[in-house]
Order: sequence, then structure tokens, then C-alpha cells
Amino acid sequence: MIKLGFGLKYSDLYSTNGLYKIDKLFLHFLKKENDFLYKVLVDYRTKKYVENFDSDQLISISKIQEKFIGKIFGIENEILHYHKSQEFTKQLYTVKRNFVHRVAVQKYKKEDINQQKVNEDFFRLVRSPVKDKYDLDKLFILLLDKYKENTTEYVILAKYAASRIHFGPTSDLFSKPHKIDFENLINFSTNGYLLEKTGQEQISKSPYLEAHYCINCHKTEKDTCREGIKYKNAYKSNPLGNILKGCPLKIKISEMNEVFSNGYLISALSIISCNNPIVALTGKRICNDCSKACIYQKQEPVDIPSIESKILEDVLSLPYGFEIYSLLTAWQPLNQQEYLPSEYRGKKVLVVGTGPSGIALSYYLQRAGCYVVVIDALKIEPIPKHLIINPVKHISELKKSYEKIKPQGFGGVAEYGITDRWDKSNLLVSRLLLEKRKNFELHGGIKFGSNITYEQTKILGFESIALCCGSGYPQIPVLENISAGNVRTASDFLMSLGAGGANLEKSHTNFLVLLPAVVVGGGLTAVDAATQITKYYPFLAKKLYLKFKNKDLPFLTEAEKKQVEILVEHGERYYKEDLNAKKENRSPDYLKINDEFGGITILYRKNIKESPSYKINHEELGDALFHGIRILENADLESIEKDQYSNCSGVRVKLPDGGEKLINAKTILFATGTSPLTKKDISNGLDDKPDILVFGDMDPDYSGSVVKAIASVRDNYKKILNNISTPEKIYKKISSHYKYFTATVTENISHTDEIFELKIRNKFSAQNFVPGQFF
Repeated sequence: MIKLGFGLKYSDLYSTNGLYKIDKLFLHFLKKENDFLYKVLVDYRTKKYVENFDSDQLISISKIQEKFIGKIFGIENEILHYHKSQEFTKQLYTVKRNFVHRVAVQKYKKEDINQQKVNEDFFRLVRSPVKDKYDLDKLFILLLDKYKENTTEYVILAKYAASRIHFGPTSDLFSKPHKIDFENLINFSTNGYLLEKTGQEQISKSPYLEAHYCINCHKTEKDTCREGIKYKNAYKSNPLGNILKGCPLKIKISEMNEVFSNGYLISALSIISCNNPIVALTGKRICNDCSKACIYQKQEPVDIPSIESKILEDVLSLPYGFEIYSLLTAWQPLNQQEYLPSEYRGKKVLVVGTGPSGIALSYYLQRAGCYVVVIDALKIEPIPKHLIINPVKHISELKKSYEKIKPQGFGGVAEYGITDRWDKSNLLVSRLLLEKRKNFELHGGIKFGSNITYEQTKILGFESIALCCGSGYPQIPVLENISAGNVRTASDFLMSLGAGGANLEKSHTNFLVLLPAVVVGGGLTAVDAATQITKYYPFLAKKLYLKFKNKDLPFLTEAEKKQVEILVEHGERYYKEDLNAKKENRSPDYLKINDEFGGITILYRKNIKESPSYKINHEELGDALFHGIRILENADLESIEKDQYSNCSGVRVKLPDGGEKLINAKTILFATGTSPLTKKDISNGLDDKPDILVFGDMDPDYSGSVVKAIASVRDNYKKILNNISTPEKIYKKISSHYKYFTATVTENISHTDEIFELKIRNKFSAQNFVPGQFF
């Protein structure tokens, strides 16, 4: 069991009384560290000012909070080491800004540089072998520190720095922000209407340097990343039409960047957690409203999402990092109004859906003292009990556990709608924040309106029902042969991977994909689906090759047999590439083989620069192109062609010049938008009930992104609290009623090798049955 400082017990981290004790200890600690800040904090709490701390006070208290948390968990040495590890980053950015950008590049223009001579002079000066770009950056800084201004060596260093900026290769030290050209955010290689990869991979930026790149404009009250960019009291738009409202959660980004750039890691996470406690669901490759509204509008903005994600990642990597994050979501002295969770107030709320809004709402309601029961139609895998009961010392424990239970059925669109570009073990982190605390239950395999109705929720004592059910149903165009085989929605494909585990060795779920493949649409769902095919197809083909090579397939139809034979043939090609790559000590080149088999094409009806993916997140579109996806733009889909087995064989499109083009396609996925879900859709017409509320994508004012979904909860969850009718009544756990609305297999009768009969008991479903219903 963990030994905590200040005489605290592990159970104190997860009880209201324990958190009050921690807060009291912190006030005493703060008073000793800085009596003035102690008086400020107490004054804010007792007088209950509407406004918050000023930025300097917030930052100063957060640094003392970091020191206090370090003592609680006994990680003072780790915190000190982290501070020291950031010293070189500070030094590197200082040299980059003050010497590379302001001296070298200003003095030596591109035409002044003889690149070969500059390199020869510099490496004569170096004299020792260099391992990589990082080593070279360090060596350059040491040399610059050694040689004085106006010496021959100093001139050599300046010319070399200018040469690296003008000609490359780039590194943390030798790079500069580019001017934004909204018309050319991606360098396309064009072949008629077909756009292909340029060979330029997206360069990953250092989050530490990005934090230094921020000019901390909170000091001049111009932190547009948080508040948005306005002109005459109206939000401005950028040339792509994006409204620059800033962060939907109003995170104090500039203050976060200031403390992080100075090596205060826990302090930075504490500042984030004030406005975004569910930060595990946001950040890199999820949201970028903040960066779009960055003060830098003519050059590359600060990559804020990457900084946010790196802060959480580094905290979680500390000993007891999860417990530190968990504590910051429960006890938050930087938030004067709600620095501690409320006592249990007797209100029982049913949350429908475990997506980002459902997770966030569960957190806020749980913290507000409600009894929260969450249901989801998907089967939810249980978390290993030791993770719930015992402290989590190393984040690797959670990551290993997630690998064993994925797909866990928890996370909604964050699990099945977002591809593996995002670390989905964060879903287990978010889930543990809820399951480690009291007054919370989570049940899978329960569909509101089917397994349990509105009337039955009242029998169980729920006072409010919160619908957090996502964006809605996919839109399918009316086309000739739309029902041909292998024509599906992109959301079906992504859900089979994310929720069905079709891309896992242990899974029995298969989603049939054949190349060549066409994905119709221009949004991020289309981009995600196309990119995912590049990885899934080699996996599926190899899996079938190893299973069916040299085997007859008498149990398949002629059409099925033909498809499996193609997959087996292709699987052998990928399998041999694996063997060759292993022999040659390199990564397998699946992209080249994908192209041999026809590749993957995104089909878009307009110019791709008008597409949502280009306007909202062009980085993901650029990444797709790098991974071999082709884009056919300005192409109107006219019809789907079929083969002799009634499976799709291609799509016929009309081009702007009036001509037609037939594109071969053995798989067609549609990603052409969704119809928004409404309260009426989910509640079976009970949209007039005031105790049924909607959040996330179901609220049209907040639809469109994970962060907006979470913002809808933070801004509106108190509507549920306003109708507390029975604060004195303590309800029994719903698990005592669980048998009424969950399905239990009572008997399994085998009739033949291939036919068996299941008998299932489910009281509420039986009561709700109507003729014609299938289970």
C-alpha cells in the first residue's frame, strides 16, 4: 500500500472527508510558504468573489500546490529532476530565438550561402562524430557558448545556422515558423483531378519548444487562444471560414504554457484541470480550436493541443502519476468556487451513453454529490478489480490492462469513431477517475427505450435522465446499386474496428474489405476510414492467408470463395514482405503493396480545399496523403457498378469537364455526414419531459467536436441539479435492480454442430416486447 506524506491514507484521496483534510493541510502549507497568497486564497473563499485569481496569483499558488503534491506522494526528487531536464530546452529556445533567428538568418540570406563550404567549415570546427540531430543541436549550443562574437568560429556558426534554416534539414534548433498560406496548407501532387502524396511526412513538433514559442499573451489580456478573436464584439473568421471563438472550455492556456515552459509540470496540469478536468479525452489530434485562434494568425500558431497532451502524458509517467491526476480532478484549490466535491445530496441520475459528454457529465454530477448510473448499449468489459481498489503506481499498469480488455465498450465515439491516431488507453484513465469514487455505477448491454423505458426509470427512482447519445445516423445517398455487396458506411467500418475489435488477433469479428477501396466524403470520418484501411487490409489479408492457405472452402458460396481467394493471395504477398523486412532489419512497406492492389481513394464532390477535413484539421488530411491515400476531387458520384456476384466493382463519377470516369472499387464506404439525433428520437416521443435533458452532439449549440461536447456538459450540467426534490432520500444501489434490465443466459441447448438454442432472461425487455421485434 502507498505511503503518503502528511499522515494521509490512500483512502483520503477518494473520500469527501479525506479531501477536506488534504485541503486543510494545503492551507497550512501555503501559509508557511507564502502568507500573502494564503490570505488571498482565504479571502476569495470567504467573500466568494465572482472573479477568479489574477494570473500571477494563479501561477504562484499552482507552483506551491506542485510542491505540496510532491510531498504527499514522495516524488520531490522526480519533480526536481523534471525541472532540471527542462533547463536545456530553455537554453535551446533562447539560442534559437536570439541567435539563429535574430542574428544568423538576418545577416546571411539564402543567396549569400555556399552550402558545401559552410558545412565543411562547421564540421572541421566540430571535430567529433555526431550521433543525431539532437546531439548536433547540443554541440552547436556548446560551441556558441565557447566562441566570442566576431571571431572566425562565431562567423562559421552563424553561417551554418543560416544554412540549416535556408536549406535544411530541420531540427528543434534549426527551424522557424512558416507563414500560413490558407490556400496551400498541404502541398498536393496533382495528376488531373487526382491528388496524391507529396512524400512529405508531417513533422512532429516538440511540445516543450512550442510552450516557449507562446508569447504568454495573458499578460496583456490578449490570450485569444482562450477568449477568441473579436472585432466590434463579434467573433472573426479566418480565410477558411473557421469562426475564431477560442477554446470551448476556456482553459487558461497562456498561464499553462508559462509554467510548463519553466519546468512546472504538475502546476501546468492543475491549471488545465480547473477548466478541463477530463483532459484525458482532449488534446493532440482531437481538438484545435485554441490553435486556430492563437495570436499568431500570419505564421504557424502554437501547437497547443500537443502541449496539453504532453503535460498529461508526463504527469502520468511520474510515480503515482494517475493518482496525482485523479487528485487534481477532485481537489482543486485554484478553483475558488468549487475546490472540493459536494456531499451526497440524494439525487439519482441516469446517464445514457459513455461517449465524451457522458463521461464528462458523470464526472460533474458525481462531484456535485449525485448518485450517477451510466448505461450503454454496448457490452462493457469489467476493469480488473485491483486497479479500482489499489493505488496505480505506474501508468504502464493501465496501458497493459487496456491492451487486455480492449475494446472495452466504453468511450463512445472516442473508442469506435476515432482511429488509433489517438492513445485510447486514455479512456481507461477517464473511466478509472469515475469508478474509483463512490456513488457511481456503470452497466453495459442496456439500451434506453428497449431494455429500460422512461416509465421503468421512474420505478427505479431516477429523477433525471441525461441523453448523451452522440451525433446521429449516417446519411446514405440514393444511388443505383447502393445495396450492392461490400457497400457500407465508414462509421460501420470504424465501429467494427473500435468497438468490435476486428483489427485484433484475438477477435472473431471480421469486416470484409477488399482493394481497391473508395471512401466517399470529405470530412475527418472519411479521412480516418481511408487511413485505417491502409493498416487493416494487410492485417485481414495475412490473417486469412494463415488460416486458409492450401485449404478448400466448401462451406462458402461461389462469391464468398472468390473474395477469400483474393484475400489469401494478397495475404501471402504481405506475409512475404514481413519476412523480407525482418531479414533486412526494416519496417514492412505495406503502402507500396496496397498500391499494387489498387490502393485507397477518397472521392469528394468539390475541391478538396473546400472540404471539412481541410478546413478543420488539414494535418490529418496531409497525414492521409503521406500514407498513400489518393483523393479524386470535383467528382460527382453517379452510380455504383456491380460484378456477376452482385458485389460492387466500381463507381462511375462525373467530372467538371463533363466527362465520366469509372473507378475500380471492390469496397465502397460512405462518409457523407450524419442526421443529428434529437431528444424525440431517443426518448420515443417523450420530448416534452423536463426531466430528460440532452448533452454533447445532441445539443445543436455544441455539436461537432469532442471538446464542444464536453463544454456542453460543463456549461449546462447544473440544470440537472436545479430540480432536487428529495435530498433526504438515500436510494439503494441500482445493482440491486440490475436483474430487471440486464440479459442473463439461463440455458444453452445444442441441436447440431452448427445450431444451438439460447434461453435468455430479461424482465424489462420481456415487458417491453412488441410483435416483430428481433433480439
